[in-house]
Amino acid sequence: MISQIPQLSYIVVVSLRNMTALDATGLQSFENLAAQVRESGRAIVFCGARQRPKQMIVDANFHEHVGAENICENVTVGRSAPVLSGRKETRTNHKRPAHSMGLHIRIR
Repeated sequence: MISQIPQLSYIVVVSLRNMTALDATGLQSFENLAAQVRESGRAIVFCGARQRPKQMIVDANFHEHVGAENICENVTVGRSAPVLSGRKETRTNHKRPAHSMGLHIRIR
């Protein structure tokens, strides 16, 4: 995934809705992914975590690494996250089609 960052949209939405468990190694991988995505000038949003993974995210203070505004309840909320609001204007100005709004990654 890291090697493919240059091909990603500038908004990356990571859907966690199918993920049933998360451990420290998984969180570290998400932190690394978020850092790489941000370093490339893109935004990243994590959304839809179920109860157990969500509790791990809260307990580990994951929001300190990615920003609380980048952790959302679902994809709809994730796409309207405050961190993305400034980018929406840019997207509109470039007249990109709606399907290019961002990459949606599902984690299983």
